[in-house]
Amino acid sequence: MNEVLAKLKEMDERFATQDKRFDKQDKRLDRIEKRLDDLTIEVVNHSERLQRIEENMVTKMDFNILLGRMDEMLVLFKKRDLAAFLFV
Repeated sequence: MNEVLAKLKEMDERFATQDKRFDKQDKRLDRIEKRLDDLTIEVVNHSERLQRIEENMVTKMDFNILLGRMDEMLVLFKKRDLAAFLFV
């Protein structure tokens, strides 16, 4: 009987040691998971920021194209106005 109790006590001690190791592993995995979550949020924020920058760049490009066209139209208008003045 004492032999069985000694074995049970030994098994309990081994299980307690294993539980401590599992707890350490769980804590480590929780830290890794939290870091992954933080990195994911950071990547999403950077992606959104890059998207806004790209949208602004496109807007600026469109604006520059529009300004170029308006300049061309103004030149044509001035030429037509000048031609009308000369031929009158």
